[in-house]
Amino acid sequence: LDSVSAPQGSCGYNVASNRNIRDNNGNCKHRNTFIISNFNQVRTVCDPRNRIDVNRNLYKSPRNMRILYCRLRGQTTDTHCTYTSIPRESHIVIACNNIRNVLEPVHFEFFC
Repeated sequence: LDSVSAPQGSCGYNVASNRNIRDNNGNCKHRNTFIISNFNQVRTVCDPRNRIDVNRNLYKSPRNMRILYCRLRGQTTDTHCTYTSIPRESHIVIACNNIRNVLEPVHFEFFC
């Protein structure tokens, strides 16, 4: 799970492009979503009161959070992945696992 401190509204070099995020085949991902927050704020979503799916350990943020949705502009096979930036404020749904007796965020599922 990745949270970033970045200017809202930019999927450019520092947020998406510089990370060289690719799918399992080495292609540009069609979309990336970044939570614009610090890790401790994201960790608070893992409160048992926020659990929405017991079987999949999913937790929903009780309030909107800043996210940056990045949609691929070019082709998945491009050498340099270029994205369109779409800043949003939405609830997030994340998976949390019990790590050393502490619920920790491990996967971003979706925003809603």
